[in-house]
Amino acid sequence: MIIRPDHPDELIRFLSAKPLILYGMGDTGKRIAEWCSEHRISYLISDQSTDKLSRYDPAKVVPLQRILRECPTANIAISSIAYVNEITEDLLRLGIAKERILPPFIFMPSQITIQDLEVNGLVDWERMRQRCKMISTWGWIPDDIQTVVDYSAGEGFPIKKYLPENAVYYPIDYVDRGGHTMVCDFAKREYPDIYAELSVCFAMVMYTGAPYELIDNICKHTQKLSLFTAITLEGFPDIRLRRYSGMVSDLTKQEIVDRFAFNRFHLRGEQYHSAGNSTMTFFLFERAGESKCS
Repeated sequence: MIIRPDHPDELIRFLSAKPLILYGMGDTGKRIAEWCSEHRISYLISDQSTDKLSRYDPAKVVPLQRILRECPTANIAISSIAYVNEITEDLLRLGIAKERILPPFIFMPSQITIQDLEVNGLVDWERMRQRCKMISTWGWIPDDIQTVVDYSAGEGFPIKKYLPENAVYYPIDYVDRGGHTMVCDFAKREYPDIYAELSVCFAMVMYTGAPYELIDNICKHTQKLSLFTAITLEGFPDIRLRRYSGMVSDLTKQEIVDRFAFNRFHLRGEQYHSAGNSTMTFFLFERAGESKCS
């Protein structure tokens, strides 16, 4: 979660006007607490987990069941994006007035880019490496593939480890990752002009406002197979949460399959992996008929 409100001065005045309780002390809660401390906003903390609360000064802790009795006028800022809806329902059941329950989004900018996520350390490279390892067990990468274009190279080129030893690998990313990275910013509709037998594109389609253009370019330059992943609309249906996660496009699974079909690619494999409140869909597409060559 990126803590950077659009109108910080207004938010500081608002939060300082009444007692404030931060509910949820995971990573997001810690970031919000740091921001409040930096701007001299006093707060107490609460959480369902007694283990999390035990780490803090008891003078700053309000157990969930005692919020109404001990802090009847306090605003409660939910400090979790993944469980904002569930926590809201829990607080309402306790009898806390809806107008006193503040969503975590008040601390966030209205527009977030993938660059923002990376600069703030919110890109989970370890999860990406784990997913690449998973893919390697599915038999989706043929041993005889000779050329690979990676449209989502990432830190350390995690998919490269699982490619055939002699395959020529072309990494593409919006920043230079070293290793002869070709820099292309899909948000600016910059696409590589490299043909390869296998294309790889992990999750980038959610972060471009022209998702079909990206898919079309991938298909045009892919001769055999395309390994493509996305958090589809079915896998993460809350549009508001998608925007606050930096996603700017909302394709369904069928829309992705149809666009590849439009480019003469058929779906050959499909897998899923859930983490938190979202599900990643893994697609393996295969070109129908003869390969295109440059």
